[in-house]
Parts: sequence; structure tokens; C-alpha cells
Amino acid sequence: MLRFILAIVVMLSLVGCAVTPDTLGVSAARWAQYSEAQQQELIANYEQIQSSTLDAPVDVNNFVLVNIKGGTVMMSPFIVGYAYNSVRFMVTSGECRTVPLNSTLGVGFVDLTACFKNNILYMDPSRYEIDKRFGSIQFHALPLWKQGFSYKNISSSGYARLQNVTVSIKQIIGQPSE
Repeated sequence: MLRFILAIVVMLSLVGCAVTPDTLGVSAARWAQYSEAQQQELIANYEQIQSSTLDAPVDVNNFVLVNIKGGTVMMSPFIVGYAYNSVRFMVTSGECRTVPLNSTLGVGFVDLTACFKNNILYMDPSRYEIDKRFGSIQFHALPLWKQGFSYKNISSSGYARLQNVTVSIKQIIGQPSE
């Protein structure tokens, strides 16, 4: 009886932390095409990525203001791209920020993560590709960032899979104004 109860407790704890295709940003149809070994590899990569850190000192006097608009993003069930409401956020050097990209139709959202490290803005990390764990796209700081600079027709291959978006970046060195 004790073994039975212990088995139930273990199963319940595993269910609570199960990695689903949705967690990885993969459609159910695509997931079904993977072999068991491929699925396990993606899950192992996801777990490794979740335990990795940015490993950069935080510098509150160096940050970027980011505006993302236009184009489409993938949302659950990760089959087609959706238009989304533009979003504006700030990322401090040495930190990451996750912001929701909300569907213009009100049908859902997808989280977009951006990290700013060593004057590089990483965006839209993959949840299962190790080499894209900080971002599937990278923007290296330019002097133009101080006035603000826009990158057009940007696409990514991370969790949110940005397609043809405009990313505007303004770097501010000094104390942020509220």
C-alpha cells in the first residue's frame, strides 16, 4: 500500500512539471512527427536552457528602450502567425525581460523574451535549441541607438517566431527617467 501511494505521489509530481509541445512552441502535429528520441532530446535541451543564466553584471545606467510593431508572431497552437498589438519595454544591461505579445483579435498571446548583455540585445530565444538559448536574433549596439534606430522586416526562429516586424531600439546610458 505504501508503494502504491508513493507511486501516485511521484506520478503527480511528474505531471506538474511535464514539458508539452506548447511549452516548446511546437504544434501538436509537428510534435507527433518527431520520434520518441527526438522528443526526449528537445525536452532535455529545454531543461538545460531553463537552468542556464545570462551571466552578466547588471548595469542600471545602461539600458535600451525597445518597441516592436507590425508583422506577425506565432501563438498557441503554433500553426499560423497572428497580428499582435505593438509593445514597448525597457531592458537593463545584464538582465532579461519577458513581455506578452497580445493578439489584436483577443485570441491569445505569446511571451517574448529579450536580454541585453555586453551591448548586445538578444531577442526571441528558442526553448529547445541550445545555440539560440539567449536569442534567435541579436542586435549589436550602434552609435545610432543613442538617437534611436529601427530595424525593418525582422524575422526570428525562437519561441514567438517574429515575422516581418519592425524593432526600434534606443539606448540610454545614465539614470532612466520615470
